[in-house]
Amino acid sequence: MRVFLAIALETQAHQKATALLETVRMGLGPQSKCFRWVKPENLHITLKFLGSVEEQKLQAIKDDMHQLVTQHRPFSLRLQGLDAFPNLKKPRVLYIPVLEPRMPILKLYRDIEAIINHHGFESDSKGYTPHLTLARSIESRDRDKICTLDHTQMNLQDTFVSGFSEIILFQSITYAEGPVYEPLDQFKLAPAF
Repeated sequence: MRVFLAIALETQAHQKATALLETVRMGLGPQSKCFRWVKPENLHITLKFLGSVEEQKLQAIKDDMHQLVTQHRPFSLRLQGLDAFPNLKKPRVLYIPVLEPRMPILKLYRDIEAIINHHGFESDSKGYTPHLTLARSIESRDRDKICTLDHTQMNLQDTFVSGFSEIILFQSITYAEGPVYEPLDQFKLAPAF
């Protein structure tokens, strides 16, 4: 099964992220057809995509994750604006960046990487940029000619904050209409003292 670890937005932050997704999609006009947009119910911040994992290895990872979360406290993140991988001139992924504070999520990511490496997975060579994905480009031969991104007319200054108190292990199930993310397990961060 294909799985990943992520954190979900609180309700109010999720509503703001959904509104921003619609603002970007509408603001791009015809260019919005160059992207496959994330369904609002699938919005999340990915911590680690694991891909296909056999059940026995997955259980060992889950056991280690239950231990890991005892070392981390709930935290909040501020998100704002629009950015893209690799850049806004040739966007492959449109996202809302995490602005601050980045240390709690980066420490959590590093600790998850250590667990995942211990179970035989390789580290991500590109590093980790915490973000909330809005859309992925649709591949085509002429994509770079017709899918330029002009977001300068959009007002993307709204900031929103979301608290995070758990990590969710999702299974990604692919259908013709798009992926569905089914929660398999939850790992509650240690309560603050």
